[in-house]
Amino acid sequence: MDIKNKFKKSYKYYLKHVNNNTYVDTQRKYDEKYKREILEFEKNDPNLGNRTDWYENHIVTSITISDILSNDGITKLSKRLYALSPPKYKTTINYKKPSVFKTYDYVHLQYSGSFHGIFAEIEFLDDKYIGSVEITWSQINSYFALFEYKFSLKHNLNEESCIRFICDNIKKLNKKDYLPYYFIKNKNIVDFHLLNEMNEDFFVLIFQHYITSVFYSEQGQKHRLISMVHMTRKEPINIETLDFGYCGISYYNKKGNYMIICDSNYNYWLMAGNNNIPQFSLSSYIAQYGNSFYYMFFGHRELKIFELEFSKYSTGRKKAKYNKKFIYLLNKMQSLYEMQAKNNSDIYKYFDKNWKLYLGYKEQKLNKYVAQINIDYKSIYTNYYAYLNALCNINYTKSNQYISVVAIIIAIITLILNA
Repeated sequence: MDIKNKFKKSYKYYLKHVNNNTYVDTQRKYDEKYKREILEFEKNDPNLGNRTDWYENHIVTSITISDILSNDGITKLSKRLYALSPPKYKTTINYKKPSVFKTYDYVHLQYSGSFHGIFAEIEFLDDKYIGSVEITWSQINSYFALFEYKFSLKHNLNEESCIRFICDNIKKLNKKDYLPYYFIKNKNIVDFHLLNEMNEDFFVLIFQHYITSVFYSEQGQKHRLISMVHMTRKEPINIETLDFGYCGISYYNKKGNYMIICDSNYNYWLMAGNNNIPQFSLSSYIAQYGNSFYYMFFGHRELKIFELEFSKYSTGRKKAKYNKKFIYLLNKMQSLYEMQAKNNSDIYKYFDKNWKLYLGYKEQKLNKYVAQINIDYKSIYTNYYAYLNALCNINYTKSNQYISVVAIIIAIITLILNA
């Protein structure tokens, strides 16, 4: 069974149970039971008492999906944007359209610094839920740029309308999209852990679908892109009473009084209070800190993608040769040697002034956290590049040997036939 059919089985299971009339009521009771179990677990710690769930009574206001593109990828994206159907989309594109005879260096050498700005704005004219998407971008280094797609909704979504959004759109996902797989023990039994996981995944992947199918992505067909769901609620954010410790890593903005919560799959949630919608953009930080910022927060994600993409060469499943993947790795390796004018101490100083980092409920300094998770990405990519280069040379030599043997055999046969 291929991944498309496996995924179809998953969303059929989802639709069957969440469309059941008793689902919402049963889900509420399940959540209450889960919350009681958490409180029972935390009651021995006085610091954890009387906390409220960070997502309680929230509404979703917008969604940001971030992608990484090379210059070739940006060229393809630009062509897709210019080709969007006028009856469905109203487009404002701030960069010239590439043609057969004229292309542009959207990404170019930038050792002295970077920038960020609006690449395009797209208005959805016939979509039931999505009003528009603003595409902002900034170069990470001289080879790759980060693109942020901020989807604005026509109506804010509460928990029930998020489920309705998923039900109305989940069948749009196709072979061009990243499709996760879920193990379903029994299709007739309700597994709330699994359904909650599907809720979180499906909601974001539907927006990722627009990037992979309507726009263009170099990673989005095989991997989950960086996502951030923007949420707010009536109650103000109180960092002392908010229950977010089980989430893992959290970032609290002191001035804006909002939180960014991250899970192990690099899904992010931005939560604000007082019905505020804070303005936050990754591209502005990329523009200021470049490689240093990107690899500090997303280097491990890139490493996981690298492992998936290149393990087939180290296992011998695929023969190494000079191709686009080899050039991609070369650019990735070279990009790590770039150093922006800003250094890590600037990031730490700015972060400590404006943000707080939490691991569970415990506050920690950014520099100490980075030291704990520090990975020498330069050495990993450089060593693997040298290994892959050696494999390519070996395969090239073997190919030449085969060609020489075949040429000798052909020459001998020719001599025999002409004798």
